[in-house]
Amino acid sequence: MELKIILRSPQKILPLFLFLFAAAVASMLLFLQTYVDGLGLSYAEQHYSYIGTVRQTYAELPDVQALPDEVIESLQATGLLSAEDRRVTRVGRVEGAINVPDSFLSRALDDFCIFLGTVSEAPALRQTSLYFNEEVMVRVEYVYAGRADTEARNGEMLVVASRPLDAEPLLEKDGRYLFIGAFGNNGFRPELFRLHVFIEPPATIWPGTVSDEVLDQNGVVPVSTSLTTEQAIAAGQAVLEDRGLADMIEVINSLDDRVTLRGTNDMSMLLPVADGSLFYTQGRGINPGDAGANVCVVSLHFANANGLSVGDSINLFSADYAYTSGETQLVAGIESGFPDRTDILRDLTRSESSLGSFTIIGTYNFVNRNAQDYYQASFNDIFVPLQALPDGEQTPARPYTYSFRVQGNDYDAFLNQVEAPLMSEGYALHMTDSDWPEVQETYTLMQGRYALGFAGSVLAFAVVVLAYSLLLVFLYRREFALRRALGTPMRRAHLSFSAPFLFTALPGYAGAVALCYALCAQTLPARLAEIAPSQALGAGDVLGLLALVAAISLVLNYLVLWLLILPNRGKSLQKLLS
Repeated sequence: MELKIILRSPQKILPLFLFLFAAAVASMLLFLQTYVDGLGLSYAEQHYSYIGTVRQTYAELPDVQALPDEVIESLQATGLLSAEDRRVTRVGRVEGAINVPDSFLSRALDDFCIFLGTVSEAPALRQTSLYFNEEVMVRVEYVYAGRADTEARNGEMLVVASRPLDAEPLLEKDGRYLFIGAFGNNGFRPELFRLHVFIEPPATIWPGTVSDEVLDQNGVVPVSTSLTTEQAIAAGQAVLEDRGLADMIEVINSLDDRVTLRGTNDMSMLLPVADGSLFYTQGRGINPGDAGANVCVVSLHFANANGLSVGDSINLFSADYAYTSGETQLVAGIESGFPDRTDILRDLTRSESSLGSFTIIGTYNFVNRNAQDYYQASFNDIFVPLQALPDGEQTPARPYTYSFRVQGNDYDAFLNQVEAPLMSEGYALHMTDSDWPEVQETYTLMQGRYALGFAGSVLAFAVVVLAYSLLLVFLYRREFALRRALGTPMRRAHLSFSAPFLFTALPGYAGAVALCYALCAQTLPARLAEIAPSQALGAGDVLGLLALVAAISLVLNYLVLWLLILPNRGKSLQKLLS
């Protein structure tokens, strides 16, 4: 019945519908443009901000020296840090995976190999000013400890044995030996076909060298060739047990699926990400929106070694601590998931818990990675949201585990407040470069446009809601009055307003959403990609935004309409008809 009544007066319903439709389209288009401008501003604030840390200027290794809480608190007290990231390191394991040979900062136990073998050729001697290298190819008979993917398991290994110039040659063709040493290194990663051993302690050759008193000494032990293979293996085992290496062998052989888990709130806060030396080959990094999600980012080398790519899942396990290299090691203060030689007993007693299945959302690689750069990462580092890691040992913040963001327009004020006080305490800022000076003027203009756009969007929707409701009440007030005059109950008389509302507002907003979606589904994401490449906006996002705006407007329209109807309920028929 209501439909028939409405259709009898198209001169009312049609203008009302067209007004709402046109006004809603204009308001939605303005809103979408303002929304994109906001994303562009957000991108500029993040991309053109300054990422930094603080370090002790007088420390021998300033990038790994622990930072006192007071220093960090002095930075926070400025009120100019827009974000901070204090990363946490944990021992980790990936079920069914194998890690990547990597030489990053210091040698860990997975760099070592212990095997029994027979020299297959006469040694080649290479002399330097300090030592002789005896280089030989060795037929591998048995591997006591070493990586599962070491080439030593394929039959032969190149052994480089270093000895002082005045020491007697030891290796002979067809001689059988127990070799204890570390894989050679090309400055980038271990070479699993070349083992470097020391016939005498390294300090004998290079005074002052930091080395392990067990693993790096007497790395060549003769074993009788008259023994059978089984007897020779047993003899070698006895030597290793005599040296107290049984526990070490067990640990070395358990490291194939070991990784380092790095908990972070935002990978854009990593200095190598900020300066471009670490980049994503696929996908993206961890961001604040990933808090609580089971997602991770792995290195391209780790992904390739295990046949993984973005979208795949891996099962992660973690202990509640990490290893920190000590003063007696090559580099102190390095947090890692890999044990060093002093961590053997702790590794044997560690307990781990399952973190569950994690989806890979990105893979990373480096531009000319420097394996001695503390701020970069190992190929076996897996980044996860900070909340995903178990609670455990609290380690002090270090320059390479702590960073902050300062917006470009706050940078000068920040320097003025903290630079001099930090210097007086023996600390200095370490900041990345930024292109902020080049975009500052554009950013200011965008801020102004965004403010106007935002205010315009709010005003436009307010006008649409109010004007449409007023127009509807004006057009249908007489019909309401006539119904009241005929004794129609108040509840049914309200249909004079609510029926036209339903027949105009629902199709009007639906039509506006459809038209705006057709106009913007492709053009808006393309526009955003131009001004904010890292911000994602798909056609589905556009439709979701339009639907949300339409739903809110519809509810507001209905509420305002009722507010306007209420005064009419008490008016006389003469006033309503006038």
